[in-house]
Amino acid sequence: WSSDVCSSDLLDQGGPADHRLAHMGLGALHGLSGDLEGSIAHHREALRLAREAKALDVAARALNNLGSDLHRLGQYALSAKRFAEAAQLADQVDLPLMAAVCLANRVESLLSDGQLGEARIGAKVAMDAAVALDSVRVVGLALDMRAELERVCGRWEESASWSEWAHVAHREAGNIRRELISKLNHQCALVEGGQGKVELARSEEHTSELQSHA
Repeated sequence: WSSDVCSSDLLDQGGPADHRLAHMGLGALHGLSGDLEGSIAHHREALRLAREAKALDVAARALNNLGSDLHRLGQYALSAKRFAEAAQLADQVDLPLMAAVCLANRVESLLSDGQLGEARIGAKVAMDAAVALDSVRVVGLALDMRAELERVCGRWEESASWSEWAHVAHREAGNIRRELISKLNHQCALVEGGQGKVELARSEEHTSELQSHA
């Protein structure tokens, strides 16, 4: 309830950037409640506003969420297209983690649609992106440098804090890669096994990955 109120307040009082985020938030809330049509409407509006403002990172997130909504509705071919568009935009703005997640989501939609040939190609592309993924590790290295700077300046407590954050970033980098690669290995096995349908993925699985790691 409180998130819904905050999003509505942003629509009433905020500027253009707030409006984009408000529609993203409202779309997620509608999706969680099972109102996929409402979720799609808000995500499409967020996408429109993001494209007008050339906020490609928000546009990529909106496209990924639209893909999730469409997948839940059984519109697998269209869902795969939205995931592909999201991955392309994420790549343009140098967000490799988001791109890898969107590519993995696309493979799942292709499998559900029975497009085994496209899924096979897509799985390889997504696997390559996941294996090369290092965006979170780069953050960890930057935090390491900040910790060292604080240590050199004699600020020991601050240095310890930054070191702890760096440790978390390095750990998460490995976890994210392993999760994506495990998911893609499973998808590759389905492709090679000739299975044209997989269980419907829940929207929360698509969106939570992106929101947790973007």
